[in-house]
Amino acid sequence: MQCKNPGAGPLIKREHFPFFIPAFLLFLICLPFFAPAQDAKIAPDSHSQDKLKIAILLPNDTPFWMRVLSMTEQAAEDLDVELIVYSFNLSPEKMRQMTREALDSDIDGLIFQAWGDAEKEVLALAEERKVPSILINNRMPDSTLKPRKQFKYWLGSITADDYSIGERLISGLSRFTHIHRTVDSHNVLAIAGEPGDPSSTRRLAGLQAYADRHPEIQQIRVEYAYWSEAEAGEIFEKAWMDNPDITEVWCVSDLIAKGVADKIAEMGIADPPAVGGVDWDTPTADYLESGQIVVSIGGHFMDGAWAVVMLHDYLNGVDFDSQRIEFDSLMITATPDDLTRYLPFFQLQPDGIHFDGRSLIRNPRLISHDFTLSEILNTDAVSEPLRLTAQEKAWLTANPVINVAGETNNVPFNYTDESNNSTGFAIELLRYVASQTGSQMNIIRSDSAEYLKEATAKGQIHMMPVINPKDTRPDSLLLSDNYLSLSQYFFSRPNTAQISRLQDTGNRTLAVPEDDEVLAARVSLIPELRIIEVPDLEAAIMAVSSGQADLLVSNYASVAWYLDKHFISNIKVNGLLTEYGNAELHMAAGPEAAPFMQVVNKALATMPASTRSALIYKWLRENSNDSFYAAEQISLTREERDWLKTKETIRLGDDFKTRPLSFLNKNGDFSGLSADFIRHFTRQLGIPAELTITKTSVPAEQRLKERSLDIMPALIKPLQPATDILYTDPYLLFPVVIATSTSQPPVNNLWQLAGKEVGIMNNHLAEKLEKEHADLTFRRFKTTGQAFSALSAGKIDAVLGNLAVISAAAADSENQSFAITGATGYADEIVIGVRSDWPEFVSMLNKAIAAMDMQEREALKNKWLRVNVEIGTDTLTIVMWALPATILACSVIFYIYLSNRRLSQAKAQISARTKELENTNQSLEDTLSELKFSQKQMLEQEKMASLGSLVAGVSHEINTPLGISVTAISHVEHLLAELEQRFDSNKVTKTFMQRFIKEAQEGSLATSLNLSRAANLVKSFKNISMDHNQDSVRTIDLDQYLNEVLTSLQPQIKKSGHEIVSGCAENIISETRPGAIAQILTNLIMNSLTHAFSSNEKGMITLHARQIGSTIELIYSDNGCGMNEEQLKRIFEPFFTTKLGAGGSGLGAHIIYNLVTNALQGTIKVESSPGMGAKFVICFPVRLNQTDNGVTD
Repeated sequence: MQCKNPGAGPLIKREHFPFFIPAFLLFLICLPFFAPAQDAKIAPDSHSQDKLKIAILLPNDTPFWMRVLSMTEQAAEDLDVELIVYSFNLSPEKMRQMTREALDSDIDGLIFQAWGDAEKEVLALAEERKVPSILINNRMPDSTLKPRKQFKYWLGSITADDYSIGERLISGLSRFTHIHRTVDSHNVLAIAGEPGDPSSTRRLAGLQAYADRHPEIQQIRVEYAYWSEAEAGEIFEKAWMDNPDITEVWCVSDLIAKGVADKIAEMGIADPPAVGGVDWDTPTADYLESGQIVVSIGGHFMDGAWAVVMLHDYLNGVDFDSQRIEFDSLMITATPDDLTRYLPFFQLQPDGIHFDGRSLIRNPRLISHDFTLSEILNTDAVSEPLRLTAQEKAWLTANPVINVAGETNNVPFNYTDESNNSTGFAIELLRYVASQTGSQMNIIRSDSAEYLKEATAKGQIHMMPVINPKDTRPDSLLLSDNYLSLSQYFFSRPNTAQISRLQDTGNRTLAVPEDDEVLAARVSLIPELRIIEVPDLEAAIMAVSSGQADLLVSNYASVAWYLDKHFISNIKVNGLLTEYGNAELHMAAGPEAAPFMQVVNKALATMPASTRSALIYKWLRENSNDSFYAAEQISLTREERDWLKTKETIRLGDDFKTRPLSFLNKNGDFSGLSADFIRHFTRQLGIPAELTITKTSVPAEQRLKERSLDIMPALIKPLQPATDILYTDPYLLFPVVIATSTSQPPVNNLWQLAGKEVGIMNNHLAEKLEKEHADLTFRRFKTTGQAFSALSAGKIDAVLGNLAVISAAAADSENQSFAITGATGYADEIVIGVRSDWPEFVSMLNKAIAAMDMQEREALKNKWLRVNVEIGTDTLTIVMWALPATILACSVIFYIYLSNRRLSQAKAQISARTKELENTNQSLEDTLSELKFSQKQMLEQEKMASLGSLVAGVSHEINTPLGISVTAISHVEHLLAELEQRFDSNKVTKTFMQRFIKEAQEGSLATSLNLSRAANLVKSFKNISMDHNQDSVRTIDLDQYLNEVLTSLQPQIKKSGHEIVSGCAENIISETRPGAIAQILTNLIMNSLTHAFSSNEKGMITLHARQIGSTIELIYSDNGCGMNEEQLKRIFEPFFTTKLGAGGSGLGAHIIYNLVTNALQGTIKVESSPGMGAKFVICFPVRLNQTDNGVTD
């Protein structure tokens, strides 16, 4: 049976109803019995029965790619995958060939890298064979290609953010210089790979962006080492001779950084600049350890391994619709201080990191692929069992519960959190020890460290987690091995002069905590010091922030914890305290617990590096020096920075009753989602003002209108904004959901609530719902808790509210019999409210909101938002649901029946409308044809205008040599006439003949040279003009042809006063359309002369060409005014010009794009930013595909 017109007839025919209804109801009733188990994983196309075969295409066998291969092989081994390796030796053609070979060998997945435009063909070949693929170490240049959409089997890409790498590298170098040297300004030498290289270009852009935000970086000198270690050394030596004030050497790779470090050692520079690079190859570890390199950023050599994990999971049935398209590489910043932490990565032996631990198939607890550092280092690692002595085992048997000293405020090492639990880095170390020995921990807490020391010495407490050996303590206390060393720093308000010794504090006041015995002992030896004694570190921080003191001394992690707690952003690192060394942390035990002390030492010594790194990252790294250097991470205008300086205090207020958005914790501190977001925004903006939390009985929104409050952190954006409040862009969005009692049938949408009473919060959404849903009965409540109490008492049937608030209220309710059962189609947008006279602050906050990384945003949401969904149905529940399911099914069928009737009635209307649309379409096609013809005419006119300009220039240029020739010939003619006259009068003398011969020879030579010059101009013009008017393909020597084009354009260039420098590799023979090349260069140069340079500056244009495999790369750049983001987006649009009415047609760049992509069968990319000039990178094949018709319009 054929269906001639599918979809036009009834969905269910009337005569089939008696048979369909019973079958459909039976299906609904039986469906739950066939549902999969709650935790079952469905693999529709599982390959688990066979060993998977995955191929990887590598560009070459350089050290970096060998590191990629090494980690990829480890991942394949962990996941029992067969890995097939292909190397295409930087040849795009060979890359295509290797792809075909790999696909012919029946691989299950493909890992590849973008190279010379061959990646698009690789992608198409894999798609044709239905082989899933992943791009690594790069992004696909053509953003119109959509993973999992146009290309169903392209899973996405894993790549490093080169822009961010450039920023992080200079940030780390500047930080090192700031701590270890006293400099007024920073002079940076940047050594990149080669011009036009994508990674070098992006990393340099990140460097420049950082410098734009940091005025202390006054000079950046960019050089290119062409990936040569020796060349990098020579570049540094020359730059150092020119300027010995270089403070940082920013290197695009570790290879280049090592070349610079070796040269510095060879030159014997006493106070060398800070050197840093990227890639993390194995030898770099030695340079970091010696301090020759102080910053190295790496991790992207693991991209192939992550690709194996993703392909393994996809091929075993993981649904990728919920996964991201682009994954960030694991990028870590290593310094000499934390080298030990990351040494296994350098050695390609990351202890405890098993790639099967990142698989969603192997680890059902994981919900998505995440290759960020915090996730990787938290992978569970299995360590070897402890080797204990008989005495140690006996002690553990006799003491199954370990008594541990719990302090209250030794953050973040051993303290009591807001939930009244003991926690911190040292506490978690002991929990790890307990997990290895099977022991339990009992915390004995006290505010007095002295009491805890005494109790430990007496044996009442078995272990004190944190003690400094320089603190006073009972003599009988035993100390563990040192488990952590902390550098000590001076902290101050911004713009305080840098110091590194206590003796140098001068007339500044130092805040000294009473509980810091070591610091108190040191300052007592310097009687001239001005000090102020405070109870603890928290008080010292408040004293410096408020101006009561100028300096404090402590470690990064502790200070950062309090800065976050109190929203303080006007305290920064001042300098490293160099005279006393690091603070060493140990654990302490009494004599009776000596065996347990040995157990602790053994357990911590054998702790897997990944487990230790995870704890360090959690407690120390997240709250370390990054907090103090976040100032101006968002680019602010000078006016905005000046505005911030005028604000000493920013008053934050709220009603603090909306958990989890904004509330007060048990200690009375501002907490919740909005608190975390405000912390992030203030750090990113570098707000120097003190953020104070104000609480009064007056509603916060009223205080904000009256300007007695400056900001409200968590307002729901109103439908009608108040005129006396300013609102930021939304930083959170939550759907409005329906919550009902679990004892009632679930309600999935609003129309199911007709005739019922619905509780809703008394906010802006209430009015909208009441207006748009008059069939519902709404009752307004002040708080969500009141609404849930009414629901529990049966006074209302449902509660509406946003997902975050509803889920938190349901969880906090004493009666836990509530569930979120449906959505409403509405949503709450969470914004920051700002007082009406602060538009500058709204602008700054919007910048911070826009710049926030999606992963960071989701991480904060996941911290506070917990929605539990219970799945599973027993037999009784199935029976209870059968009747409602039957009613629902009948409703659905009746709806389908009515729909069929409506479809029949609509068919006649559709037929008439179709005829009308056909007529309209024909009219549109006619109009489109006319527009195309007009566009072609205008393009041809533009080409002829360009040719006319060329003719005028050449004509003007030819006039000069012809004029010189005419003058020379006239002079010779005059000499001949004089000779004839003297000969007739018999007056020819020897002197005259000598002059005659000399001047005649000079005139002849001048005529010959200038006529040759004119002939060459004519020849060049003839070639170029012929190429302008023909689309023929011919073979050219590219270097020679480019010189001819530039010669023909020399009149315009010379007239402009600007300079052009060209360089083309020799012996590039290309079978192409030279006319297109001539037109492209003409338009590019005229575009630079017209748009790039101001009238009072001398510009520079550079042109370089080289052959890469079967591709020619042409790089054109100028150092003109550059383009902003809007101009960059629209540059190739027809009729777009910045010189409208002043000679610009707006078609020059459009013609360039058409000529490159059509006539030359190539690609063109443009890079530019204001004040940084423009660069065009054009790639086209050495030999054209002759089947291409070469249409250029």
